[in-house]
Amino acid sequence: GRPRSAIARRVCVDFHAMSGVKDIKDMATSVNVGLANLSHGKPLHKKVVAKVRARLHFVVALVGLGFVALVGTYVAKKGLPDIDPVKVHKAIDKAGYLGIALYIVGFGLSELLHLPAMVFVVAGVLCWGHLRGWLLALVMAPLSCSLSFLVVRKIGGQVLADTQWVWMQKLIAKLDEYPVRTCVTLRLCFFLAPAINYVLALSSISFRHFFIGTAVGLAGPLTLAVFFIDRLIEYMGWSKTQN
Repeated sequence: GRPRSAIARRVCVDFHAMSGVKDIKDMATSVNVGLANLSHGKPLHKKVVAKVRARLHFVVALVGLGFVALVGTYVAKKGLPDIDPVKVHKAIDKAGYLGIALYIVGFGLSELLHLPAMVFVVAGVLCWGHLRGWLLALVMAPLSCSLSFLVVRKIGGQVLADTQWVWMQKLIAKLDEYPVRTCVTLRLCFFLAPAINYVLALSSISFRHFFIGTAVGLAGPLTLAVFFIDRLIEYMGWSKTQN
């Protein structure tokens, strides 16, 4: 009787031991599954955070751009009423040796503040003649656009590059493939329109590609504008103001 009871107790101990091992294995499996789910959940968490940040940047960019646009509109309409090349010419003459500095600052801020940049192109020709006015326009126009580009990118970043809109993603893909060519085309079509600086600043284009495309794209239109400057002055009515 005793041997059988001993064997029975031994079997029970082994059974409980096996049950304990099985429980430990189940716990280990559960822990591994939990760790796997956690590791798979990290990228998802990062995607959610990145998506929220992109939307916040987009909202901040819109607010910042709206503020800049309002300031530019106010300055163009209220702060500097009836701005024209003749008045800019007279202001440069009165400034004396500081006239060139006044011209550079005004032209540089024109794109950012939505002032008509062509006013400064014409004023440069009126002040320093066709050749020097043309050379100044070739230098100052890309610099003015670049200042607007850098300010807008500092405020809004590259939010259009992270957009979820399919049509915008297609446009950005084309821009990434041909950045300089796209910028040149936009300049040939829209010339010195400030909105081009804003859109490109919020895209994925680099500053180097933007500057090269802007300088190349503006060279032709600026040359034509300076070549026909006399007719442009007469067409815009600036010759009447000068008289």
